[in-house]
Amino acid sequence: NIAALDVVDAVCVFQDDDSNKVLEYLVAETKPAVLVKGADYVGKSVVGSDIIVNQNPPGCVVFVDLIPDSSTTAFVNKIKALTP
Repeated sequence: NIAALDVVDAVCVFQDDDSNKVLEYLVAETKPAVLVKGADYVGKSVVGSDIIVNQNPPGCVVFVDLIPDSSTTAFVNKIKALTP
């Protein structure tokens, strides 16, 4: 569980038709020092990145390598497959 990591202050789970709006709100309200996205977002627009890099002190957006079969979707599908 990612929330169990000492370096993680908060984890927000949500489902919304306008997820970009929710993400931008969360970033604006929490003002994280680091926003982590998967490497598949390199070169793409990252919602909230402008807020993070322009806050005082500035934060940063970090891209991490993807691990095969480790996406949130993959975990949810595994759980669904085990749930009657």
